[in-house]
Amino acid sequence: MNAKIIKKFTRDGKKWVRFRVKDKRGQEVILEKKIERYVKIKRKLIFSIKRPVIKLGICLGKVFREQEVNLADRKNFLYPMLIGRNYLKGYFLVDSELTFTTKPLCK
Repeated sequence: MNAKIIKKFTRDGKKWVRFRVKDKRGQEVILEKKIERYVKIKRKLIFSIKRPVIKLGICLGKVFREQEVNLADRKNFLYPMLIGRNYLKGYFLVDSELTFTTKPLCK
């Protein structure tokens, strides 16, 4: 998920992260979430990096599920967030030729 990490800190003995994202109206908001774990991202021809993983509620169509997402600077990418197969499995059928076919309908 596209996020600008502001600060990593400790709260009640747990690791947390404060980060900036854009909401659905394009306004920047600052969120704080507990870090669940770190993931090591291997990159071609360059060093690997560690990214913090948080739990985030995701609404896709009428389906709302909490999912682990890693935070990264995706400003140079076409999509601000990638939805993985773990979230999609058992709920969605994907046509790779189409994009933005549904809007969030969760309450």
